[in-house]
Amino acid sequence: MNNHQGIKAEIDARNDSFTNCIELGKSLLARKHYALEEIKEKLLQLTDKRKDMIDKWEDRWEWLRLGNSIKSFSVCCTVLAKSSALGLTEHCPTVP
Repeated sequence: MNNHQGIKAEIDARNDSFTNCIELGKSLLARKHYALEEIKEKLLQLTDKRKDMIDKWEDRWEWLRLGNSIKSFSVCCTVLAKSSALGLTEHCPTVP
């Protein structure tokens, strides 16, 4: 999860570069640059790819969080099973 958070930090660190690039493209469009159609296409590609990247990061983050929750649950179940086997049920009254 730490590695994934590092990736998010990199994405965030480059946010200004994306914003500047998009603003430059919009500026060129406003001035009716001769490559207007290509600029429009590239701006669309840039925004789509960035959105896809962020969506993939968020999907992976949720998957990692779920995996971490499952791991924690598994550890709790193991501890509970060992406690029950040892007759230590006073901490878990639901265990027969």
